[in-house]
Amino acid sequence: MGRKIRIEHASNPLNYGTNMMVTNFMYYLDKHLGEKNEYFLDVFNDKDLQNFRNQYKEGNIKRETIDYTLTHSNNIVEKAINKVKRKVAFNYFYNNQVKKLKKNTDRLVILGGDDLSEYYQIDALKRELSRIKDIKKTIKTFLVGQTIGPFHKERMELARGSLKDIPIYSRDPWTTNYIKNNLKISKCKESADLALLPLPYQDDVKIKENILHKYELKGEEYITLVVSGLYHSYCEDKQLYLDNWIKIITYLKDKFKDKKIVFLPHVLRNSQYDDRNMIGELQQRLGEGKEYAYIYDEMMPLEARFILGNGMFTITGRMHGSISTFQSRKPAISISYSVKYNGVIGEGLKLGNTIVDGLGMSKWNNYGVANEVIRKVEYVLKNESQIKDQINRSVSKAEISIRNMIEEIGMKIK
Repeated sequence: MGRKIRIEHASNPLNYGTNMMVTNFMYYLDKHLGEKNEYFLDVFNDKDLQNFRNQYKEGNIKRETIDYTLTHSNNIVEKAINKVKRKVAFNYFYNNQVKKLKKNTDRLVILGGDDLSEYYQIDALKRELSRIKDIKKTIKTFLVGQTIGPFHKERMELARGSLKDIPIYSRDPWTTNYIKNNLKISKCKESADLALLPLPYQDDVKIKENILHKYELKGEEYITLVVSGLYHSYCEDKQLYLDNWIKIITYLKDKFKDKKIVFLPHVLRNSQYDDRNMIGELQQRLGEGKEYAYIYDEMMPLEARFILGNGMFTITGRMHGSISTFQSRKPAISISYSVKYNGVIGEGLKLGNTIVDGLGMSKWNNYGVANEVIRKVEYVLKNESQIKDQINRSVSKAEISIRNMIEEIGMKIK
């Protein structure tokens, strides 16, 4: 009989990286155990639930919404009431939601990537660390596929108290070293990013043919760009950010005159950070043309992977855009804003020579990022055979590591 397992940090299936990690965790754990577990996801509506069910049709996947921050209702009246609750007594209602979790949950898997870091909202991070410290006393909790840290000195003690005595599976050597050497927590095992495994139905040629045909794409005849909507994590000046991308695109047009340039969003929905915002602005500046394919549609993460994996190479500001490209044994150039890029791609996959540091305005001034991306493209073209060999060795090794992690979790989660 399968186990009841709650999976958190899975709330946006239109973040294709998140979706791939969640789907692969469920699929491969079931496959290893030889039975269907009962998975409860922290999605907020039935449409999102159905999205995950579409990625793994044979899975037993259900919805168990716990709105810790009272921000996810679509009902106008309820939204107004929740706004008052947050203002008047946020901690009271938040704690009630945590009590609901503890009452209904025996096994909890908190999936990565890098939510437990200071690159996003500090208040949300402190709440999450405090919640983990509380619930681990009564719920069998696993942190899986994580990039954790770095933390400033004033939050080190909170992080250490929250994360000790929990099974932690990192997805990169940087995190493993940080947890063991900086947080002084020994209970951490190193694995790799769950999305490096093949997705369910990845051997379905029909799905691949249909998505390529939809956008009039032919294998090896295009280059894919994933322009992150999270521009402020790189550069506060949006126009400077876009100017660098325009220079990259201009170079690609001149260098590969007979190839198409595909603009693929990899994180959708959040109106402020949706990658389609950047695609729209670039389309306004570049105009139409048969050399461009602007993609705005929602799709299966598997379909996005097929687009990424069948082009010549990828240039991406979303890390999982590179992960899907590497999983398909193709080169990707990643523009980095955090330690996860060097951890997962540089140290983990031994592909640090494909990373461009894009953190901070100074990197974008005078077309610094664009020029470095262009140099990386030239490097990849010159060393394509050796790079593909390294990709194949590293991804094959990572796949074994992830399967071993799944096997160990399968034994512990009983």
